[in-house]
Amino acid sequence: VRYASLFTKAAKSRAEQQRAYMALEQVLRDRPTDTALRRQAADLALAIDRASDAKYHYDEMLKGKPNDAELLEKVGLCEEQLGRVEPAIA
Repeated sequence: VRYASLFTKAAKSRAEQQRAYMALEQVLRDRPTDTALRRQAADLALAIDRASDAKYHYDEMLKGKPNDAELLEKVGLCEEQLGRVEPAIA
């Protein structure tokens, strides 16, 4: 867990960010309720143009906090990246 978090913070290049994302995904398989790791994975996925993956993680977090404005905004950004403008502005 700690390795994945450190790896994410140190990732500079696109390839390193991709590897960091995959490491976070691996850890999340073992710790699916770890919201801090899920948040890191979602934010990183959004940053590396994996909007569909990011949306999945934000949606999972919204199950526990359905009115979280920041999470709702992130879902909107994902929808926009995916070319779905109507859901992004709704």
